[in-house]
Amino acid sequence: MVLSLFLSISWILGGITIALKDKFPRQQFAFTWLVANFINTNLFYLLGEGAHLFELSRNPLYYVSFSLIQSVIIPIFIAIMINLRPIAQSASARAALHVGSILFLVGIEALTVSLTIISYSGIMKFIYFVSYKLILFYFLIFALSLFRRMCKPT
Repeated sequence: MVLSLFLSISWILGGITIALKDKFPRQQFAFTWLVANFINTNLFYLLGEGAHLFELSRNPLYYVSFSLIQSVIIPIFIAIMINLRPIAQSASARAALHVGSILFLVGIEALTVSLTIISYSGIMKFIYFVSYKLILFYFLIFALSLFRRMCKPT
């Protein structure tokens, strides 16, 4: 059940990416997805294994679900949302995009905790990891603006 849920989310995000591929600049989408994937995957495994801030479930299906969340779902979702920002013309559309992104990221984190894919020892660690995902989201917006400036023809 858990694995099929996260596989479905992965396929839905992949389908959204394919459907919107003509609206996204390929270099910017690839940059955003690769940086999000690299930071999110490596930092989470470092914090989990090295710093022992959380414990992963011993169930193999839950571990695969965790890997899908960290390597596919979160990076693709962040890449889609960041690349949708230029398409959203009005301030209300951009605000709705940010609120929706925040709700999705908090919801995924709450879902992983409620399904015991990840175990924390306190509510503060949950808040830290939600804050980490939000900082990652806004850091990538900043990194993409620097990437655009770097790739701009002179």
